[in-house]
Amino acid sequence: MILTFITAVLVSLVFERQERRQAFEESLEYRRMGKEMPKSKPKLPLLESWLNITLGIFILGFGVIRLGSIFYILNEIPSERFYSEDWEFVSVIIATGIALVLLGSKSVRQHRYKA
Repeated sequence: MILTFITAVLVSLVFERQERRQAFEESLEYRRMGKEMPKSKPKLPLLESWLNITLGIFILGFGVIRLGSIFYILNEIPSERFYSEDWEFVSVIIATGIALVLLGSKSVRQHRYKA
């Protein structure tokens, strides 16, 4: 479960670095041609960015509440067993919420710097 989170973060970092490197090389090409590089447009509309953040917070909240309920049940009823599907479901829900919040906030930042 934790390995999935670590892998997802590492892949995200690699893609982010690749995107920055490509933008840098593109700016060098425009400079060589003597032209001004066009400003990059945000990939998501502003409303959709805010909706992603809102939905991500709700999903993240649901995942945290579900995780808290699992720990509460385990504390109150020690004989209760949770299967790996329960933990996987919670981890996917929390990861989805975090991803939506990060995607939305990155897009809002792009809109802010564009204006």
